[in-house]
Amino acid sequence: RFSITVDGNHHCEYIHRVSYSEANTLQITGDVQVSMIEFRSANTFPTFPSSNRLNVAYPPLPFASLINGPLSVGNEIQVHGQVKPHPNRFHINLQQGCQSYPHPTMVFHFNPRYEGGQRTIVMNSFIGSWGSEQRVAVPRNLLPGNNFVLAIRRQPSYFEVSVNGSVIATYNHR
Repeated sequence: RFSITVDGNHHCEYIHRVSYSEANTLQITGDVQVSMIEFRSANTFPTFPSSNRLNVAYPPLPFASLINGPLSVGNEIQVHGQVKPHPNRFHINLQQGCQSYPHPTMVFHFNPRYEGGQRTIVMNSFIGSWGSEQRVAVPRNLLPGNNFVLAIRRQPSYFEVSVNGSVIATYNHR
């Protein structure tokens, strides 16, 4: 952060970046049916304490919930669901807070898009403004009507996204 002083008096602070570790909320909206959300630890000990685990079955959308603990290196969030038959788009965000307005800081925005014949996944971060988009093709497992298990795993310098066990993208921490 930057601390700004005027004539020796504190005026304000400007936080120029947000650490991935500050994402405290999972948000899911759009044309997807979610059957389960779970958090998995790569470590056998220590793992997420049971009081810090969020396992949800068939949540209504839009869904937003605090994740109650850090997403440490090796840990992952799994979203089990099905893409609706005629989707436009859906998104999964790791963000600060449950609110939609004012726009929350998003350390990771995962957004499969289908409208107008598109079949692309847009990944980005919102830290005061949107960064540059990273795009990959929608894999077969995320086509309309398909069931999927989407995992977002935190690595030391990036998020790894897999669908049904196959890595489809990596996204560097910003």
